[in-house]
Amino acid sequence: MNATSIRTGLFVLTALCLAPHIAHAQVVSPGPYYATPSWDQTFACTAANCPRFILLSNLNSPICDPLIVICVPGPAAVLDRETGLVWERFPDSIKRTRRVAASACHDKVVGGRKGWRLPSISELTSLVDASRTGPALPEGHPFINIKFGPGIFNLRYWSSSAFPAEDVVFLPPFGVTVVDGEAIDMQDGSVGTASSKESQLMSWCVRGAE
Repeated sequence: MNATSIRTGLFVLTALCLAPHIAHAQVVSPGPYYATPSWDQTFACTAANCPRFILLSNLNSPICDPLIVICVPGPAAVLDRETGLVWERFPDSIKRTRRVAASACHDKVVGGRKGWRLPSISELTSLVDASRTGPALPEGHPFINIKFGPGIFNLRYWSSSAFPAEDVVFLPPFGVTVVDGEAIDMQDGSVGTASSKESQLMSWCVRGAE
């Protein structure tokens, strides 16, 4: 068996294993996918229940997590009809400082498109369903690979939101940590602080108006 056959077999096996996690997607459709966010805007919808999330068939490519070497079939991006923002469907699991995370989003290609960025904390919290946990996302959401867990594992997502730095003093030899950024925990949707230079968190990139 050659390398191509092995890769094809692994891809199919991975897709089958992840199938239960992607079965909730209600609608697959081409754009609009770059709308101006507005809480009361609506898009034409032919589905009986006009679902909030639309899988974008015009951003359709295999999506992969380079850290855990998993790929699934596209679509690779999701339109949130409530805000007009487009989210990557499968954020990777790599932990980075905030500067590196922002750069990674700027350089990322999702569904054949660039133009991605770190979301603000208000954009991230717009995805939260406060009545749900693990993850705190709306029922039937189409996202894959969303990480969460006990706080000791620090499975949080960076936002682009910053505020004046605050020193957190630790006993020697640990020194001082400057807390100057906000991050979200998708276990329960809670927002916390982190050091943009020292903390290593994940990124979930978005595309749309800032």
